[in-house]
Amino acid sequence: METNHPQFGPTSILDIVSFSFRQTVNQIIPFTKLSLAFVLFAGLTIGFLYPDFLKLRLAMHHHNFAGVNWFQIILMALLFMGVGLLFYYLIYVFAKYIQDLYNDSLSPDIYSYYALDERLWGLIGVGLIYLLGLIIGGVAIALGFVALILPGLILMGVFAFLNVRFSLVWVTYFLHPENGIWGAFGNSWRLTSGNVWRAMGLWTLMLTILYIVNAPLGIASGALGFMYGFSKPFAASALCTVLFMAVYTGIYWFKVISISATVFGWFRFYFDLEARQNQLQELPETFGFSSLED
Repeated sequence: METNHPQFGPTSILDIVSFSFRQTVNQIIPFTKLSLAFVLFAGLTIGFLYPDFLKLRLAMHHHNFAGVNWFQIILMALLFMGVGLLFYYLIYVFAKYIQDLYNDSLSPDIYSYYALDERLWGLIGVGLIYLLGLIIGGVAIALGFVALILPGLILMGVFAFLNVRFSLVWVTYFLHPENGIWGAFGNSWRLTSGNVWRAMGLWTLMLTILYIVNAPLGIASGALGFMYGFSKPFAASALCTVLFMAVYTGIYWFKVISISATVFGWFRFYFDLEARQNQLQELPETFGFSSLED
């Protein structure tokens, strides 16, 4: 089954991936406007404090904590958590924009997408359930490997399977908050029924591409960390801090690209599976129709 409207209906995994990245490029200007303050705040503050984090790592390695600025270490830990929450909120902002883009109802005021509605609190609930699941799954897998390698591998497989089956919880809740959080988990399970391998292939391909896209700045951060540890003049210089600030601003900018592509992927895969489940060539008009550039 194929559709003439590339943003709706059943299509191939490669087309979903291509669609996600094409639309990210097409919407780069509004997404930049929506995320610029987040990127600058995260990149500049984390980059500024990161040398102190490296100092702590070196102190732990050498068992010598003299000169470690504990206040900045604690501040950086809090900032990491705060930045994580800000970027989780940015996912919500992008999803609102993309939903309106799908429905040809974009707001003329780009910053109106910062406004909160009841879906945000439900999505926070989804995130907390996912976090709890990750903690339980991580502990169970670790214990499995401690006991024997085979139980650990089995638990990894079970965890990966559940992660795929619930991979659409976020978008199913966002589009249908009236069904509640547990209804979103049920809808994700329903949609991925019979499509586990497709879902696994999609997310593996997306993650691989995003990893490759983000790798250069990760390597740059690692190289700076190496230079910090082996060159005291460099570690003490203003250039070190400036370079870390530049690199981490770039890292968080590429997180914006990752968020955009992922949310587009969620939406497109949702419509693909909904059409397949209902044997539709196109989704009904209640889902809206968009002039998304193809």
